[in-house]
Amino acid sequence: MSTPLRLILFSSVLLLIFLALCTGCARPINRTAERRVREMLPEILGTARAYRVHIDNAPQSTLGGRFTNVAIDGDDVQLANGLVLDSLHLDLKGVDFDTGNRQLRSIRETRFRATIGTSNLDEFVAGMAVDRSEKNANTAGGKAISDEPIRNIRISVGVKDIVTISADRIVLGLGVPFRLTGPVHIVPPRQIEIDPKRLVVVGIPFTGNPLQLIKQCFESSLDLSALPFPVVLTEVHTAPGTLTLFGTADVSALLARRQPVKGLRSAK
Repeated sequence: MSTPLRLILFSSVLLLIFLALCTGCARPINRTAERRVREMLPEILGTARAYRVHIDNAPQSTLGGRFTNVAIDGDDVQLANGLVLDSLHLDLKGVDFDTGNRQLRSIRETRFRATIGTSNLDEFVAGMAVDRSEKNANTAGGKAISDEPIRNIRISVGVKDIVTISADRIVLGLGVPFRLTGPVHIVPPRQIEIDPKRLVVVGIPFTGNPLQLIKQCFESSLDLSALPFPVVLTEVHTAPGTLTLFGTADVSALLARRQPVKGLRSAK
């Protein structure tokens, strides 16, 4: 057998061995990368009860900093504005990471799904309503909006994108119940509002400060600008007890920071 032929056969055997080894070591390599990404998430996205990362990738590509698919899931993710998301799911496609300089080069596409439960909405909207009422009282010389603070806010989410907000106006020390009901929809690119044309109000005037305050507080609670990159909403869906937002994320602002990421020189 000639020397060139021996070299070809030897190289082929080495290639087969390498592929066989990589098939077995793909998960350990990707698990190491997953752990390192997971460790960065609290600083990037916010604190959470738990984060999970799954990388679906060839090990050679992982070692080179190129990721085909990265899935991130977070439970009880607290954003910078205090809102707690019951769950946050991110799908990252075509991630290119500079392992030498430990910097993110590009992400071809990022999609997200954020789910918020009524208990977290209740707490956040109630706190926002009190803060805004007190702020308006200070600017009005100590007089609260209509002298009728709003308390006991309760949010109910049903099917077909219908949301009902119930609360009490405190009139002469007594709670007077009211509620507003209507479908939510997207106001491009990233706002959610209760459709004013299909809004049903019981217990308070259709116009005036109490209605505007509670409506604005609810809509502001769904503002995802607290994420470290701007998002564009594409869908909103409701189910009993939960409201889910879908959309895409523009990570150019995150890439512009060019901040080194610790611990991702290579996933060995």
